[in-house]
Amino acid sequence: MFPPKLTADEQKKLIDYYYARLQRPMRIRVEHKADGHYSIYDEDNKLVHLGWLAGGGSLEQRNAAAAANLRESSQVAFDAPAIQRLFDLMDFGKAKPRVTLAGLIIPEKQTDEGVLISSVSFVWIDIVKKLSGDWSKAHEIPDYVWEELVAAAYKQAGYDEVTLTPRTNDHGRDLIAVKKGAGTIRLLGSVKAFKPGLLVTKEQVHALVGVVSLDPRATKGVVITTSDFAPRILDDKNLARAIPDRIELMNGTQLKRWLSELLDMPMRW
Repeated sequence: MFPPKLTADEQKKLIDYYYARLQRPMRIRVEHKADGHYSIYDEDNKLVHLGWLAGGGSLEQRNAAAAANLRESSQVAFDAPAIQRLFDLMDFGKAKPRVTLAGLIIPEKQTDEGVLISSVSFVWIDIVKKLSGDWSKAHEIPDYVWEELVAAAYKQAGYDEVTLTPRTNDHGRDLIAVKKGAGTIRLLGSVKAFKPGLLVTKEQVHALVGVVSLDPRATKGVVITTSDFAPRILDDKNLARAIPDRIELMNGTQLKRWLSELLDMPMRW
């Protein structure tokens, strides 16, 4: 998904640049000059964009205008996901989805439920390869990145529509995956990016059961964790009856295997 102007070596450098920054949100800086010119820098003080704004306004208004210009500009230093990540963070005070904070997916459009995913990015492939070789890195990745990574995985798995829900007001689900056909599947996913030793409780699983029951179109829910589930969780008879037809549980071992298997499939560009 990289522009043709990037060589293989440049692609690798960009991937490494992203991967090293998955531990924290990117911070940007905008410098405004009196004559209306401005410069946008990323967290490493790299120049990303130069522009000019007519008129005055508050700092917030000028930052918003600079973000709008950045959306329309082709004169940028990085590829499209990097730019999307930057201007999402520039929309101060707005409830923006975190769709490309990690650059793992390519967005298609905004919907009432979140952001519809168009395809996975090359960055996703490289990160999954790294995780397949060293799962300990899974526990260094923040939860919001895991939500994006798992949503991209469902797209790669062949689901026709995958939506990444907003970080706030997500109604108890982090993603929605739909597979169309005779008997459409609408899956609601909850991602728990837990460190080893922190286990998903039966109460947290019950929470998704409730979310699924309140969605008349939902066919199934899945709780996905980088860690594991509490022991004897299926001693709860009501929960045991819901598994696996209405609720699926995927622990870290299963998640690692699933992601590795997805790498062997044709990429969903």
